[in-house]
Parts: sequence; C-alpha cells; structure tokens
Amino acid sequence: MNTMRLDDKVIGYHWGFTSEEPDTMIRQQDGAKISTLPGTIEAYDGEEKVELCRKGLHASEALLDSLTYAEGCLLRRVEISGEVVRGADKAVGRKRVTLWSLDLTNAQVARAEAHAAHAEEIADILERKEEGTANEEELASVIDKAIEARLRKDSLRFIVAEIEKAGFSVAEGDRA
Repeated sequence: MNTMRLDDKVIGYHWGFTSEEPDTMIRQQDGAKISTLPGTIEAYDGEEKVELCRKGLHASEALLDSLTYAEGCLLRRVEISGEVVRGADKAVGRKRVTLWSLDLTNAQVARAEAHAAHAEEIADILERKEEGTANEEELASVIDKAIEARLRKDSLRFIVAEIEKAGFSVAEGDRA
C-alpha cells in the first residue's frame, strides 16, 4: 500500500542513459537531457498529484530495487521531495536533486558477462532434462529461484564495488 507524506524526503537511486555530452544523462521516461552534476534539480510541474509509475520524479530507496528499473548505465544517488508517495520498491515526488552520479558502463558489461556464465548452468540443466535426469520442476526451480537471486546479487556486488571505487559510500543494507 502506498502512503502519501507531504514534504517528506527520500534518498534513493535513479538510473538513466549515458550521453555523449559530459556531465549529462538522458532520462529514460522522456528522453530529456539532464545534468548529472551534484546539486542539479529536476522538478515535476504538473497540476495533477504525483503518482507511482505515472506522474512525478521517481527513485528506489534500495539499490537492489533500483535494478528492476535500471535502464542505461548511469546511476545517480538522488533526494526526492515534495508530496512524496512511497511504494514497495520505489518512491515518487515533485522534486529530485542529484547528490552524485556514476557511469557504470564497465560494471554493466561485467554484469552481462556474469549473466552469460549463469546461462551455462541453465544449459546444463536443459541437457540433463534431455537425458532424462532432470525434470520440468527442477528446471523451473533453477531458473525462477537460484539463477534470478544469484544474478541480482552478482549485479549488486558489481555495482557496489564500482560505487565504492569512485569514493562514494553504500549503506550496509545495499550490499549483497
């Protein structure tokens, strides 16, 4: 259930696409070019109330949750304020201020390589299924539980390492 808190502030993570222009990202929702410099302020000026997934400026409080919405390789730590609405894995408000930003292209490449390695595990289960030594339930279990959890933790580990290498801190709850 979402709760409305006026003028509440939420610190979270927001992803966007890198731009060829320095210190600039491309916002995934509308393609707008946004400065990634600390202190940059974005504002939602619509007359309608902010609404999760529809209207306003979003961020996820937990780094792991932000991966669900990660499009692009540019990660920003942001502060959301003004009529904040919180959901289970993200928040939305009228104002979003950049605290720091980091181009994680290299981490995303490493993450893709790790995902490819896990694909080999799925291939092994499929081969065992063909041989009759693995069943549909086993295959579904591996894909739905073990691989997904592992991929998300691997992704988080890569991203946390890059954030710390850049000199930014990561909350203990955002670690794998």
